[in-house]
Amino acid sequence: MYDSLPAVFLLGPPHSGKSVLAFSLSQALRQRKVLHYLLRAAPDGEGDWFAEGPLGVVRTLRFKHQYTPAFVKRVARHLRGRMVPLLVDPGGRPTPVQLEHIFAQATHAILLLPRGADRSPWEKLLSTYAISLLADLTSALEGKDEVSETTPVLRGQITGLVRGTRARGPVFEALVDRLETLFRQAGEGLHAWHLAQAPRGYQVVDLETLIDVMHPEDRRWRPRDLPLLAQKIPRGVPLALYGRAPNWVYGWGAQQAWPAPATLFDVRYGWLPIPSLRPGRHKMITAVEGHWEEWHHVAFRLKESLLAYEKSLRLPLPSVSGTKVILEGKLPFWLLIALVRHYRAQGKSVAVYQPPLSAAVVVTSSSNSSFSLGDTLPVTSLLATLEKTESP
Repeated sequence: MYDSLPAVFLLGPPHSGKSVLAFSLSQALRQRKVLHYLLRAAPDGEGDWFAEGPLGVVRTLRFKHQYTPAFVKRVARHLRGRMVPLLVDPGGRPTPVQLEHIFAQATHAILLLPRGADRSPWEKLLSTYAISLLADLTSALEGKDEVSETTPVLRGQITGLVRGTRARGPVFEALVDRLETLFRQAGEGLHAWHLAQAPRGYQVVDLETLIDVMHPEDRRWRPRDLPLLAQKIPRGVPLALYGRAPNWVYGWGAQQAWPAPATLFDVRYGWLPIPSLRPGRHKMITAVEGHWEEWHHVAFRLKESLLAYEKSLRLPLPSVSGTKVILEGKLPFWLLIALVRHYRAQGKSVAVYQPPLSAAVVVTSSSNSSFSLGDTLPVTSLLATLEKTESP
């Protein structure tokens, strides 16, 4: 239905700075309130947390997976069914199966090549799939940013695309301007249409509007915002959650509806009811356990970075000792919410770990807990610790 919406691919070899540029572009577009989504079409487990979190943690959490046929077909399905304009980071080494299923969905491209790199495979790719070139940029670690041409293709040199930094300068700003124009024209009316499609009887919580009111200066959520949200959003009624926010905001929102149902908007699927969970085995998910003070720490590991949505699924659901549980894992929000509600139903206090904070945020607190909503727990990532001990 939405395959006419732009899907802008960032093309270039490994280590050219694509992931840094993709994250920087998405952040700049968010600040300008441009509706879009950054889809990472490579199975390496990266997300915004990889660019925002402490390097020691995120390097360990960056799980490397293979381009399995199932993964590639799932990405292609997300591209075909896109409901917003997309920025797409497809990785730096296109495989034949990728080319067949993923690159065929591209509408536009940003080409990012180190000086002297071979252009021929990328030019062939653009020609084969009739991809419109928006920008043709040279990437360098050092030097001066320069715009050499603006029409019909933006050309120039962009520098300093290093992990842990944000892109800036005249080339970057010109590229953001170009994407903003393209995405705004294509996405006109989409936000209102998405909200109008929420299930009947649910109160829509538009997190995009809320963050504009609470933090218009930088549009960034703080854990201390949760008590304020608790005053604004009714409790115990069906809630439909929409917009960008950290995992702990979604975790809190879902439990706020309890025992009423909750749903969320996913740009790949549309409105998703939160699934029911049953104890059991899952071929793609395993759980590991630890403890932090009196908190039972449960971390979930995914064998594939894009997990298919299921309305009901069996999961390894550890029995939590005590009354407090920390949930960790690079999980889709619909699954995280289901887990929060699962342990909330057992009367547990629940905290959600987020790598950029190097902490877990309390999203629901039992009546006899000494911890309050929005408290942060300076826990160490259980998954990062395990990865370090398991590395050869």
